[in-house]
Amino acid sequence: MFMLLLMNVARAADVSNPLSFCVEGGPPLGFPTNTVVIFIVAFVCSIIIDLIQHRNAEEISFKSSVIWSIFWIALSLAFYGWVRIEHGKDCGNLFLTGYVLEKTLSVDNLMVFIAVFKYFNIKDVLQHRILYLGILGAIIFRGVFVAAGSLLLHFEGWAELIFGAFVAWAGYMMLGGEEEEEEEPDYEQMWLVDVFRGFYPIF
Repeated sequence: MFMLLLMNVARAADVSNPLSFCVEGGPPLGFPTNTVVIFIVAFVCSIIIDLIQHRNAEEISFKSSVIWSIFWIALSLAFYGWVRIEHGKDCGNLFLTGYVLEKTLSVDNLMVFIAVFKYFNIKDVLQHRILYLGILGAIIFRGVFVAAGSLLLHFEGWAELIFGAFVAWAGYMMLGGEEEEEEEPDYEQMWLVDVFRGFYPIF
């Protein structure tokens, strides 16, 4: 959600775009200073609040999950409201579109999380901490990959052709796999699992 907001606002910063934030002598990416400050403060405070609230390894109840979900959704909608008031309906809708998209994808990922936790027999009290570390890693690496991808796209149109060819190849491999049942891999024997055992308890 955060990365989509940044990309959408950056796209709006194009001087040929009617949503442009850019003014002569303004920030290089077209972000208004007050928007950047509020965004960073809200982001950092959200991480701190969540770390403090779940600093102990305790199982999270259904009631607590619902309350916190409502809180985070309300916080995001409040930021959307501020962007809409400060920068107009179109810019607010850019943020809301990115948020709804990311929220949908996060719910879809729940099935993957549940499958992984069940396979490795991760205790309920540790699931939030593992998810949290994963989310922090995803934010960092997504920023790196978005920056790297944006840089590559500036190298004429051949970069887009390479990306398109890779996506087509990946789709072909997924659809053209052998129909024979393959033996399920033993993930506990993977070298990556052994590496993480040295840093984090895996049961």
